[in-house]
Amino acid sequence: MEPASGAPNGRSDHTEVWTGNEIIVWGGYNGSSLNDGGRYNPRSNSWSATASTGASPARYLHTAI
Repeated sequence: MEPASGAPNGRSDHTEVWTGNEIIVWGGYNGSSLNDGGRYNPRSNSWSATASTGASPARYLHTAI
C-alpha cells in the first residue's frame, strides 16, 4: 500500500504527538534511524512533510511531550 500524499514513509518505534489540531510523527526506524516525519491534519485529511534541516540526530524508541 502506498502512503498517502505527503505522509512520512513507513516506520516503527517513532513518536507521535497530538497538538489539539494535528498529529506530528517524528523519527523512528525503517532499517536505519530516521530524523524526519510529518504532520497530519484530520480536518483536511492531509499530510504535510516536516523539514529535517536543523533537526536533532536520527533516533528511535524516544519520547516526546
